[in-house]
Amino acid sequence: MRVTRKGNQLKNLLRYRLLGDVAVMTGCVVLCAGYAGLAAGQGLPSVPGITELQKPVASTVQTVCIALNGLGGKPALATPNPNGTPAERLSNSCTLMVSTAFFNQGTPPPFDPNGNFNLKITDDQLKRGIQAIAPVQANAQKQISVEASKMSLVGSRLLDLRGGARGLVIGMNGQEAQQAADGHASTGVLAGDRGGAAGPDDGLSGRWGGFVNLGYAWGDVDQTPLQNAYNYGSFSVLAGADYRISDKFVLGGAFSYSDTHSDYEQSLGNVKARTTGVAAYATYYVDTWYVDGFIAYGSVDYDSTRNILIPSNNPTAKAINTSAMASPNGEQWSASIGVGRSFEMAPITVTPTARLGYIHVKNKAFTENEPNNGLGLSVDSRTIESLQSALGGKLSTVVNSSVGVFVPYVTANWLHEFKNDNPSIVSKYVADPLNTIFAIPTATPTRDYAILAIGRSATLPNNLSGFAQFSGAVGLKNESNYGIVLGVRKQF
Repeated sequence: MRVTRKGNQLKNLLRYRLLGDVAVMTGCVVLCAGYAGLAAGQGLPSVPGITELQKPVASTVQTVCIALNGLGGKPALATPNPNGTPAERLSNSCTLMVSTAFFNQGTPPPFDPNGNFNLKITDDQLKRGIQAIAPVQANAQKQISVEASKMSLVGSRLLDLRGGARGLVIGMNGQEAQQAADGHASTGVLAGDRGGAAGPDDGLSGRWGGFVNLGYAWGDVDQTPLQNAYNYGSFSVLAGADYRISDKFVLGGAFSYSDTHSDYEQSLGNVKARTTGVAAYATYYVDTWYVDGFIAYGSVDYDSTRNILIPSNNPTAKAINTSAMASPNGEQWSASIGVGRSFEMAPITVTPTARLGYIHVKNKAFTENEPNNGLGLSVDSRTIESLQSALGGKLSTVVNSSVGVFVPYVTANWLHEFKNDNPSIVSKYVADPLNTIFAIPTATPTRDYAILAIGRSATLPNNLSGFAQFSGAVGLKNESNYGIVLGVRKQF
């Protein structure tokens, strides 16, 4: 995994680790305790039960508090003032949290002996506050970007070409609208190899085809020590055209758009993403074999809102209740190649498949706007890569009736992730005049899981066909994902 770092403030950050109460950064060693009577092993980084994600944030907040208040024997840079400059507002927020931690540990800090900054809240409330001021929503940006690319991967390849489709194809989630050609599979030959399902074999007449794919997927991400819980929903549309060069070879292009909305539990905020992109694809098939592939590019525009609520039970210490907002952007490249073969085992058609997909996502650096408490973050760019294989297949059969041809089917795929590691999120507080950099860890992805789907298609009179499908992921770590598929096709 490679994480791109930009900005002068990151040039010296070659590695980051925590050693007790000493935050060690290459080129900069900052003692987080021991100044002005602050004892080692106390304060915000030592809140009982603090997580791996929260500790670097707590260490940074305490470091900033010491520096801004001049507790290390140097002149104060910004004294606490909730209505002052951005640095003074940050100093006030840091002092509130650090003082509260010391009082909870039974040691009033020398900079606040009377407890004027003590929020008088529990350690659990304080830990939630630490997590709220961390850049955890960048995790959702990673998930949204990669999932949006995967949706494009699926949507771009399943265009009914191997079924010999011509005319307009409408489907959801990029899934195939199974055609009457599936019903003719008893010949053991893919439909496109003999003129397809457009009617009697007409040579290469009707070489052009247009299509629209629609999709909706939804899921939940569970609370873990490295991420906040949230749910998400995503709608996508893919539209384009293809040209049948021969009965065996098809080339095409498409435009895509997706809209994803992630909402954090406990009103912690949300992340929205709008992705627009283009794709080029090709399918080659002969007899019972096929090979297909595509390459796609997308541009992502995010809108994020990070709500911060740190309560207070002390009239002299005002609660922190604010929101940090940003509009980051990014870009993504994806490519895929797959192969499959159909076997006739009347009345069942079995199609084993194999696929390899690659995704490259770059979320650019961004700065939050939070004018009230000095808690806006400047988050560095991140590069995320995914290399994923899929092995599986499809079982289908044909049911003829007086109203049309029905094709019930099931699909199953085992997916393995080779890359997509857990790059740290590198940040600093915008109002911090010292540009103190910190990095929070992120969760590793699920390496192996399955996608299962069940559906039925129907070919009806007047060149109409439709289908319905439900799919879901099995074995995802701390996450669920589902999709519903509805579609209709008009052939012309």
